[in-house]
Amino acid sequence: MQVRHDQVKIHFESSRYNALPLYFWMFERTIDYLLKSNYEPVCIGAKLQPPYDDFSVEGQIWKDPYPTGTSYKATPHVCDILALAGYIEYIKVVNPKTRREVQGVRLLKKE
Repeated sequence: MQVRHDQVKIHFESSRYNALPLYFWMFERTIDYLLKSNYEPVCIGAKLQPPYDDFSVEGQIWKDPYPTGTSYKATPHVCDILALAGYIEYIKVVNPKTRREVQGVRLLKKE
């Protein structure tokens, strides 16, 4: 793992691909959206490219403006780090667009 002043890069040992940067603003947008959801679960909505659903974490990360110039699937990595840190939990939710059960997250209440 490599940390710079504005991003974290995680490179998996067994991967031959370069790690995508996870910018701190991605974490901020994710946490802001989860706080606005009032501790209700929300869809992850991970997609490789637009269009993103506004009601998903991915849609909130890649809401204009975004400083990277190009988008990529960031939500699973951001959410994994937040879950490992004890800030969120994974939960099943219903996608309001498709009515299918999908993976979602919920902000955990801290005492």
